Amino acid sequence: MNKISLEATEFSPRVIFDHIDFVFKIEGESSPEDARSFYAPLIKWVDDFSLYLHFLYSSKPDTVKKDIVFLFHLNYVTSSSLKNIYTLLLKIDLLKAYAAQLSIKWMFDKGDEDMQDNGIEFSKMVRTPFEILSA
Repeated sequence: MNKISLEATEFSPRVIFDHIDFVFKIEGESSPEDARSFYAPLIKWVDDFSLYLHFLYSSKPDTVKKDIVFLFHLNYVTSSSLKNIYTLLLKIDLLKAYAAQLSIKWMFDKGDEDMQDNGIEFSKMVRTPFEILSA
């Protein structure tokens, strides 16, 4: 399993999914031309991470589970990105079995009611605990 580290572009967010240091971040603008193609590897990575954790805890039952926190700090999101982020959040939900505690931090810039509302809506749609925080 490899770490994902993508730098932000004009249309896509910075992404860090690091299974060694347990750093999981998506930050910036999400308006790629093809949101499905952009998010598909991230969704697959979370699936692979789930399998990795399952194998780890099955083969070494005395391994201490860690907290898993996914940080989202997006300043603009297209509707197609929102759909893919929702799919990603559903996959993140499945990590609950492998975490001491699983949570999502949804950051929004002060005064950005749209991003705050997106976080509130997502928090109602998944079982993972959400923190909705102004940056």
